[in-house]
Order: sequence, then C-alpha cells, then structure tokens
Amino acid sequence: MNLVTVGSERYMNHLIQLFDSYNQQPFKQYIYLYTFQFPNNNKKYLFDRYENLKIFDIPVINDYIYNSKVFLFKCYALKNCIEQHIDFIYSDSANVFMNDSSSIVEHIQKTGNLFLQYPMLTKKNRFFTTSTCFKEMGCDTEEYRNSQQYWAGLQGYINNRINRELISEMYDAMLNKNIAFPEAHIQKPEGINSDCVYHRNEQSVLSLLIKKHNLEQNFEYEMFNKCGDYPTVFMHDESYRSFFDYDKILIHPRYSNIYGFDRINKK
Repeated sequence: MNLVTVGSERYMNHLIQLFDSYNQQPFKQYIYLYTFQFPNNNKKYLFDRYENLKIFDIPVINDYIYNSKVFLFKCYALKNCIEQHIDFIYSDSANVFMNDSSSIVEHIQKTGNLFLQYPMLTKKNRFFTTSTCFKEMGCDTEEYRNSQQYWAGLQGYINNRINRELISEMYDAMLNKNIAFPEAHIQKPEGINSDCVYHRNEQSVLSLLIKKHNLEQNFEYEMFNKCGDYPTVFMHDESYRSFFDYDKILIHPRYSNIYGFDRINKK
C-alpha cells in the first residue's frame, strides 16, 4: 500500500525516518511526498535515497495553505492522492513504522478505510470544534457535538466513491476560513464560557464528516495499541495504560518528536 505524507524543510529528518521505516514493510509501494518551503537540494537528496519516491509541490492556493497551525496542506495532499486513484496510508511525518504493519493494511482493505477514534469523554467534538464550524458544516446538533473526535495523524483509504466524496468534502470545507480557523494553539477561541477548548481544524472537519457519512469506527483497544495516538490518550486518562503493551506498537505516533531520529539508517 502506498504511503502519503506532507513535509517542509523543517521536517527533513522526520521524513527520512518515516520513509526508512516504511520501506522495510512487506507491502511497500510508492511514497507520495507533498512539500512546501522545501529546497531543491533536499528533494535531490531524497530522490537519490529512495527509488520509490514521488514528490509534489503544494501550490499557493490561498493565504493559509502553508499554515502549520491550520493544516489545509494535509487536505490538499489527501485530495490530490485520492484523485490519482491509488490506495494509501496517510501518516504525519513524525510517525514511524515499528514492526510489520500488514495487519493495519488488511484492516484498510477489509473496511475500506482506517479511522482511529479517541476513546475519552473529554475528546468529544464539542470540546475541540468551534460552534461556527458546527454551523457552517450543517452539523449543529447535539448528536454531532457529542460524537467522538478521530485522530487525523494516521488515516487509510481504499480508492472508492465514498472515500473520494469524504476527502473532497473535507478539502472544500477547509477552504472556508470560518471552518478552518482559528489556529490550533488558541485556547478557548470562543470565550471562557464556550465548550470549545481548542479548535482542531482538519481533525474536527474529518471527525464530523465521518459521522455525517456513517463511517464511524468505534474505539478498539487492540487497534489503539497498534497505531493509536496513545500519548494524547494517556495524558487525558491514565487508566488506558493498564493493559498497553509497547511491544505491540506497529506504527508509533509522533515517534520522532518523542525519541528523536535514532532509527534513521545512515547512508
């Protein structure tokens, strides 16, 4: 299965570590890298290192396409890839394939996609989505507000009609500033009395669209152990550590941000 990710010059070492780990997988195909603010010498280095690499420059389509606190660039990459009629795993550049992850690919092939739901009560959409976003997306009901968030850092797609519609709708929604903004780091963006603690931008949009298209994948501890966003879950609820087995991690969330670049194979 193909790998898709996005990177700028700042994330060069993240990309190398991710690509090295992916190319050790038995299901490896092509790497689709979408870049912005990425020097040509970096591209040459990566092309020389990886014979299965394809690089695409993200065009300047508006004034926030490269904003790393909004993540429209991720939606551009997803849309461009699904339009190329490929099946793929999308991974943030800081993730790393730890072991044979074929079971995750089998899950995607069986279900049509991979969406990783957060388990905690505190990860409901109402706490991570602005009221403006709910309204603009036509999701301004308690059902949507109380549905769960999904992690946007790892996704998987078979190229079929429903996934093409989902990604196209997500991209179009993120072109609306009332939906895409405010930036992810702004706490209590709608005031102290609002439910929304932070707006999660494309993650909020993805979570609402999964609900809208009846594509929910309920939280499963086994899949969470394999490739879920365990650092965030543990931060909110320590009880999820109880039966967690670090040796069973297949795709590690934000490995590079936590452990550095110790897995890079030097060449």
